[in-house]
Amino acid sequence: MAGDVDTAVADLARALADVHDTIPRCASCRNFLAVVARARRELESLSAPAAAAARERFDAWLAEAEQRVKTANHCEICVPDAAPERFPQAPRRSS
Repeated sequence: MAGDVDTAVADLARALADVHDTIPRCASCRNFLAVVARARRELESLSAPAAAAARERFDAWLAEAEQRVKTANHCEICVPDAAPERFPQAPRRSS
């Protein structure tokens, strides 16, 4: 069961990192940052090592973004396909 949660957390973190690290304008986009903040909140109740690492990474992104002007880029493709929606279901499935 814990492996399922770790896998779900890793998938979520990887999907968001792919966007953050490869599409520079997303790092300051309000839409992306809202998803990161929501994912960060979802991870709060998990004690898994993967969740702690993801929270730390997301906290760093959010703190970094505080120093920049936030925009809404209105992209046609925004945020990884369904990763944030899939993640909250994984801990419930493993309970």
